Amino acid sequence: MKPFGIGLRPHLRHASFKFIFNICFGRHVDAIAGGVGSHKDPLMMQLEALFIEVIRLGPAFIISDFVPTSLPFHSPIDIQRAAISGTIEKVLLDVIRGYKQRANIKVPRSEPVDLLDHLVCLQKDEQLQDKEIVWLLSELILASTDHVSTILEWTFAHLMANPQVQAKLHQEIDIVCSKRTNISTTEFDNMPYLVAIVKESMRVSSPIMLTIPHSTTKELNIGGFQLPMNTQIVCHLGALGQDANIYENPSCFDPNRFIGIGVNLNNAFEKQKNIVHLMTQQFCPGRGLEILHVYIFLVKLLQCFEFSHLYVEIMPFKTSDTVEWGVINVLRKPLVACLNPHL
Repeated sequence: MKPFGIGLRPHLRHASFKFIFNICFGRHVDAIAGGVGSHKDPLMMQLEALFIEVIRLGPAFIISDFVPTSLPFHSPIDIQRAAISGTIEKVLLDVIRGYKQRANIKVPRSEPVDLLDHLVCLQKDEQLQDKEIVWLLSELILASTDHVSTILEWTFAHLMANPQVQAKLHQEIDIVCSKRTNISTTEFDNMPYLVAIVKESMRVSSPIMLTIPHSTTKELNIGGFQLPMNTQIVCHLGALGQDANIYENPSCFDPNRFIGIGVNLNNAFEKQKNIVHLMTQQFCPGRGLEILHVYIFLVKLLQCFEFSHLYVEIMPFKTSDTVEWGVINVLRKPLVACLNPHL
């Protein structure tokens, strides 16, 4: 049988979206999954379709990111995305009002089962306005979809380029999880190689190159440069991961460096880990949730398949062959993989 390739990017993006969408609107997604008659929620079905369309359009090339003078001139994709975003806001506001009406009904109700349930409950203390909830949910869904799918694509690219690493990960998954379909998040504590692979993938191929601006609280000297108080600083995460003073052979993909095998975890290494953790926590409050999603997707897919490229002599990607779309650092050519059953 002639091998054939599967483009991973659209599938990873769609799966990442469905996962986070279910977390945000689980109560109504379950009703949609029921699929018949009155169980369908037209608002939620419309909202899901709108988000899928925005994700299909992005991450789009925005010329004003590169040529600021073109800011007044919007591309057709910019205009289309803006129109869909406005519709999403209107539909989300209707969904929130529906949640609030049900919350105010004087009948016994179950504990909150999804993120929107929790956010609506917070409003009883006037902690969040409806439009703040719209912003939070929209940002979480769109940012998580981009971030999780990009980390997964980069990680599979590295696993395909390093079959010995993939084989060792398969072995760890087989020992800890076997063929069980239900996996507890506590099991990831027993999978250090999985955790190390994700960390190494994000070090070598950071999905986000730049953090949001930070400000100095006092006068500092960094690398011989004198910075006055209130200076805006943007951290380049990709450069941190390629520092030869901290990592031996920084361009080499070696997950073992994150589990202390053959590597001296010196103070500089620990300091850099703290810097990255601090910067990314402020950049993305949902980072912990996103990494958990990455672990789940990797384990579930690798339980079933072995990933390789179609022909041995062709490398699946070049580490330098990347392009930045907005703030996301993706492969210039979407990854194509050959999937074989993992027995």
